[in-house]
Amino acid sequence: MALSANAETKIEGRVYTTEGHPLKAVAVSDGYNIVMTDSKGRYSITSASDMGYVFVSTPNGYEPATFIGNRPKFWQHIKPGQNTDADFVLRKIPASSGLTVIAVADPQIANRCGDIDRLRNLYVPDINQTIDSVRKTNHDPIVITLGDIICDFFVAAGNGYTLDKFNNDFQVNAPVYHTMGNHDNDPFIAGD
Repeated sequence: MALSANAETKIEGRVYTTEGHPLKAVAVSDGYNIVMTDSKGRYSITSASDMGYVFVSTPNGYEPATFIGNRPKFWQHIKPGQNTDADFVLRKIPASSGLTVIAVADPQIANRCGDIDRLRNLYVPDINQTIDSVRKTNHDPIVITLGDIICDFFVAAGNGYTLDKFNNDFQVNAPVYHTMGNHDNDPFIAGD
């Protein structure tokens, strides 16, 4: 992965609840370095990464307060080489219910052989049916994709089914966390 030795970025911010209470000992990272918040929820990280992101490792009992569609926004985009502030607001999750993780492994949707239609008309309805069943058991479901969501080989070949298109088609009724796989990004291109 590309690192810019001469373009360090100082990132500072706070991690706090929707009520404004600071959260102590929460991990914040640029993907290379990890720092912990202090008793006032503050953190500071000096990053040499040119990937352009900082993210919070959400502590037990919380979730990000902001979502993009059904994806919890636990990251902030930063401009490498420009000092910046990046705050994270987390919402307390009620302790009365359990958590169920629904894993989706290696779909590699690539706009070939009818895979987009299967995603929309078979996979998504099936996952939503599972989500509804989980909720009936007093559990909160989350969905985690386990990498290789799309296939970069077919994107490079001109099929053009990118992660943003997957996110538009993957309309499940629970928070979705993506885990990046080797077919999902080019590690040498910032923001990919």
